[in-house]
Amino acid sequence: MKQILVAVDASGRSDEAVLVGLDLARRLGAKLELVHGVGRYAHWPVMARARAEAMETEAAQAARETLAAHLRTRRHQGAALKLGSTPIEEFLTVAVVTPAKVILVHADRTRAELIVLGSHRRRGVFDFGGTARSVLAKAQCPVWVQNGWMRETKHVLAPIDLSEHSLAALATGRDLAKKVPLGRSETDSVSAPKCDHTDWKYVDIENDGTLKLTVSVDNPL
Repeated sequence: MKQILVAVDASGRSDEAVLVGLDLARRLGAKLELVHGVGRYAHWPVMARARAEAMETEAAQAARETLAAHLRTRRHQGAALKLGSTPIEEFLTVAVVTPAKVILVHADRTRAELIVLGSHRRRGVFDFGGTARSVLAKAQCPVWVQNGWMRETKHVLAPIDLSEHSLAALATGRDLAKKVPLGRSETDSVSAPKCDHTDWKYVDIENDGTLKLTVSVDNPL
């Protein structure tokens, strides 16, 4: 994992996502990019277009200054946020586009291998906002949604249904468990629908990194 992208917002709800992205970038030796989107102004009639574009440029610059100032005030274990010797605000890009689009476009442009999002604090754990829904639906790489405070991760749970995408998610979880000292989750499981006649599937992560799948069937036709 060589490229990590973190979405930041002006409300502070992404602060813990920034810490997670920074921590993973340090541990994995990955590059880091922070992105933020500023909405466009309506420009009609046509003669007002130049003014609207000037306002968008001003809004983007103001957003960048505000976010950079906020990031400079953040501390983790008493230290300013840096990747190597570079302050984290130097990795910030602000674009005049919707938040979801700036995330997806920059993830594709930089070939990001992980997108980190903050949670929507006014919603439940799995009740995502519009930006997260769009990113989860369209992203071509794994998406990490940081819910709550960053804390030591000891287990990785990867529910699977044997589809191509769920096995890719499992492989990502395995790779993180191998490369980052997270602690390990040796067995992950998921309940399958009864019509599949399969109650449980177990996947073991062996010491050499291979995957071992065990399927038990206990509700035959």
